[in-house]
Amino acid sequence: MDSNYVNDSSTGETDLVIPRLFRFWIFLFTNSLSLGCTFLHLYHLLGKNILRNTLSNHTIIVILFTSLGTQCIDVPFYMNYTLHGYVSPQTPFVCQLWWFVDVGTFQTTLILITWMSFERHILIFHEQYLRIQKNRWFFHYFPLMFFIIYPLLFYTLALTLVQCEDSNSYDYTQGWCGYSPCYYHVQCFLTLYLL
Repeated sequence: MDSNYVNDSSTGETDLVIPRLFRFWIFLFTNSLSLGCTFLHLYHLLGKNILRNTLSNHTIIVILFTSLGTQCIDVPFYMNYTLHGYVSPQTPFVCQLWWFVDVGTFQTTLILITWMSFERHILIFHEQYLRIQKNRWFFHYFPLMFFIIYPLLFYTLALTLVQCEDSNSYDYTQGWCGYSPCYYHVQCFLTLYLL
């Protein structure tokens, strides 16, 4: 069998293995394009007063900022892992930062997209509620702030307060250090996570 293929004996499937250096360059190219598009969108939305003040653009602007966390921290960590085959530097802080940025920004983005769907309904069918400043705060600004703060605060507390008893909980030979955060085993954090 060719060395570019790997055979999984448990499933009998054969997968094409893309060389590490080639994967690294693919990530570098696509992440650079993605960063360019994000900055272009932010410049466009923030640079024009009418677009910046339009309520329907606020959630999109926040989503673009959360995606910057992924593009500037999560993807470079994964590119480093892809290039070397291990997490570098091999410290618990790097693993926790990677987990926080990966999961925290991803979950925040998902929640914001969900909120954006509800908000679009309000903006289209109940626009009269948002004409009053007090209602605008209640139906637009407070939910947006809550959906930004809650997931980021949850992951900050979950990853910093719940420490692993086992020092071998980080697998530096796997992406995301094996991703097995300790808060998965604590009931109160699981309850908050499922909210």
